Parts: sequence; C-alpha cells; structure tokens
Amino acid sequence: MKKFLFTLILICLTINAVGQNTPITKSDSIVYEQYLSKTFAQYFSLPLLQKIYKYMDAYSKNNADDRYVLKESHDNPGWALANKAPFGALSGSESTVMVGTDGGGGSFRSYRFYDDRAFPDSLRTAFKLAYSDFRSKYPKKSVAQKELVEALTAFSKTAHNKPLFFADIHNSYNDDIKAYVKDMFKTSILIDNKQNQRFLRKPSAEKLQNDAGVKFVIGVALYKLWLKQQDNKPNE
Repeated sequence: MKKFLFTLILICLTINAVGQNTPITKSDSIVYEQYLSKTFAQYFSLPLLQKIYKYMDAYSKNNADDRYVLKESHDNPGWALANKAPFGALSGSESTVMVGTDGGGGSFRSYRFYDDRAFPDSLRTAFKLAYSDFRSKYPKKSVAQKELVEALTAFSKTAHNKPLFFADIHNSYNDDIKAYVKDMFKTSILIDNKQNQRFLRKPSAEKLQNDAGVKFVIGVALYKLWLKQQDNKPNE
C-alpha cells in the first residue's frame, strides 16, 4: 500500500511547486493574497492534517510510535510524541497512559495522555472546530463554491506560476475549474457535511490521503511557502 508521507510531499512539491521555467514576479504574491488566501483552505492548517494522518498511520501499525499527544505539563504545553519520555520524568514512571487511567497515581502519575483510538478526542475536536468555523462562515456551501470558482478563475488568468492542483484541473478536468470545484465540494470531508460525518464515524488515513479538499489545502500551503522562499532568495 502506498505510504502517504506529508513530509516527503512537502519536500517534493516545494521543489517542483509550480512552473519553474516561468520567473517569479511580485504579481504572483499579490494575486495569491487576493484570490487564494481567503479560500476554505484557511480553516484547515497543514500541521493539523499532518498530525491526524500520522496518528492514524501509527494506529494502523498497532503501536504508539509517532502518535501525537497533548502534553499534560503546564510548563511546556503542546504537541509531543507519545513514546518520548518527558524531561525530568521520575525513573520508573510511564511517559504515556491511555485516557481514563490514572497513570499509577501519586508521584508516578504520567505526564502525558493519548487516546488509544484511530482518531483521538484531541485531534477530533480540533478537526471539528476547523470544519465548524468554515461552515459558520458559509452556512450554504454553494456560496463558498461559487466564490472559489470565481477566485480560481481570476487567479488562473493573472498568476504566472500556479499551485500543483492546477495540473489536476488541466489533466482531469480539461481546464474546467467549475467542474473541478463542483466535484471537490461534493466529495471532500473538509466541505461536505455528509462526507465529514462519514469520516468522523469511520476515519482512515487512506480517505484523508485521497481527499480532493485535503490536496487543495496542501497545494495552497505549499504555494504560499514557495512564494516565501522565492521572495527570500538573494537577487541575482
């Protein structure tokens, strides 16, 4: 089964992000801000999608390696790997325990917790909040769909360099942006309520990997990164 590695994609797509034979111009950054920065992609961060995938992938291997958890420590809260012992943990204490257990109690209480499910509550909540924020802005997804068609059409006419999902629009949709957006809004777990609920009931790394909306979010994020890298290059 093909392994989906966000890190590898990040490297590969950043290197080959857009038409390399066309020089970068300031207009690319301008049209990005005008047309791509305000799409539904702004509600779903790449790091969140990466954490969800890596957790599901680790779960499928039946171990805790690479599972992301929320650290219990108040001194340094945030994401951490479930199988890494926290700095200063007492000798003999467990670094992680399943949600609902007391970690041994007393001085041997665990510093971290992870939910032993494919889609733990911490990530599920973050994912649901992102979707809720999007739908609160667009109670009718048809409005967001219409706006995205208009934004991508205007972007395509103006930008010199484009994200890689435009290659999919060209190859699979014969440059029909409207058809591409329509399919994505019908099938993506990030946009369609039925698809979103199905994913919450039965989450899978494979579904996340193949989702058109997820690919769009990755494309926008990497295009933004590419623009930043180009802007930071010294003038030749």
